[in-house]
Amino acid sequence: MVKRLNPKIALLARQVNAILKQEACIQDYLQYHQEMERHVSLKNMEKELHELHQKFHQGDETLYRQYQHKKDIYQQHPLVCNYQYSKEEAIALMEHVSRYISTRLTK
Repeated sequence: MVKRLNPKIALLARQVNAILKQEACIQDYLQYHQEMERHVSLKNMEKELHELHQKFHQGDETLYRQYQHKKDIYQQHPLVCNYQYSKEEAIALMEHVSRYISTRLTK
């Protein structure tokens, strides 16, 4: 287990982070993330969905349709759709970078 990151590796990680933040898909993700954080009605809907999900998993089967209906509405909101897409793109880029680094370790 690494307790403390080597200063050279930490510097390289900060540099990679700065470069990644210049990528369009990362900028899109960060923009949509900020918009999601500021969107009060979506934040409230997320909270309500979480509460319904908790109750549903505690055995209240009658809430399933209500939960599913609200979840569909939430997931079809344009901001949520754009956020999810941009998040998937950002994750794909970071996974690609991680795989690239990993494969170079063995060469």
